[in-house]
Amino acid sequence: MPKRSNQFQKIVTYIAEQLAPLGATVKESVELQERGVNGVLREVDTLIEVGAGLTCARIAVESRDR
Repeated sequence: MPKRSNQFQKIVTYIAEQLAPLGATVKESVELQERGVNGVLREVDTLIEVGAGLTCARIAVESRDR
């Protein structure tokens, strides 16, 4: 699946970058492995990853301009 982006998605990613806590990473248009299904990738408009103790919390944001 090709990575897609649009102006609204870029704005949402920018806002997420500004609001994310220190040490968090914010990425635009990321493909993630579908849980429980081998070989299936899902596109996420904005991905926020934050270290939470011994694990990493992931927050996926779907951008929809309506």
